[in-house]
Amino acid sequence: MVGPADEVCTRQQDPRRRTASLSRLLIRNYQLVLLHALRQKGFVAAVVLIAAAITIPVYRRLGTEFMSQMDEGVLLYMPSTVSGISITEAKRLLQISDAHLKSQPEVARVLGTAGRADTSTDSAPSRC
Repeated sequence: MVGPADEVCTRQQDPRRRTASLSRLLIRNYQLVLLHALRQKGFVAAVVLIAAAITIPVYRRLGTEFMSQMDEGVLLYMPSTVSGISITEAKRLLQISDAHLKSQPEVARVLGTAGRADTSTDSAPSRC
């Protein structure tokens, strides 16, 4: 048998209830905070500009620590077509897109294939 005291204890330990109460608190105070921010537009704009200015030196020191240089010389282009396209039409579309890509002066070589791959990374797997 569960008594009222047990019910209160279990209610406090449930993380979903804590999240829900936090959400209720944020929803309840949202309008007040929004109205205050709208009344103090200059102050809010100044805080945003100061925060943005603080990030500039940090951004300049980052360099490419988190992302490699993007001069790899390779472009992967994966067009998609309707599922019932004929092989002849797929071949024609492939030749047209290859010609458009090859017409760019930066492009040295274009390789293209038509069809679907039976892999887990296929963006449009065939149905069983």
